[in-house]
Amino acid sequence: MRTVTFYTKQGCHLCEDGLALVQSLQASVPFALEIVDIRHDPELKARYRELIPVVRVGDKELTCETLNESALRQLIRGGETSKSCE
Repeated sequence: MRTVTFYTKQGCHLCEDGLALVQSLQASVPFALEIVDIRHDPELKARYRELIPVVRVGDKELTCETLNESALRQLIRGGETSKSCE
């Protein structure tokens, strides 16, 4: 089963919306979900501070302020996707 890592931080309303979107996709595209709060890791905090929410699958990331369902679904299924969420 594919693992999807969702980088977030407490109090981020964009992260809450993004997480709800990711979780809604689990019914149609099964995957294991790992939720990581960047505040607990200085390296992640420095890397993703202004970019969260970030969704990572393997070595591919979707990094943006808002998540696009189509791009996210493609990323989770293992396809190529741009890092833009337009």
